[in-house]
Amino acid sequence: MGPYPYKLPSGSGLIEGTAISAESTIAEYKGGSLLGWNLYGKEKSKIKLYDNAKEAKGINYGIVSINKEESCRDWFGSNGLKFKTALWIEVIEGTVEGCIFVDIE
Repeated sequence: MGPYPYKLPSGSGLIEGTAISAESTIAEYKGGSLLGWNLYGKEKSKIKLYDNAKEAKGINYGIVSINKEESCRDWFGSNGLKFKTALWIEVIEGTVEGCIFVDIE
């Protein structure tokens, strides 16, 4: 399948979106892979990425830090980082724009 870009939620929340069909959404809590991101910080910003469908708990993939008016692009290859349920984004500082690339199983 993928990779498929998903827009970031406004604020913290579940990454949602349709990959190819309504049956292939992260909101349905299917596993998948985090393949990478292309993010921009309007101000100094930080986000945390979790393997969780409902809250900022569970496996934490780490903190992504972005300096003011800069971008951050990372790619983990075609296999990516596996998640079991869903990808939750917690904005812990600033405002972040961009997209997260995922592949849904």
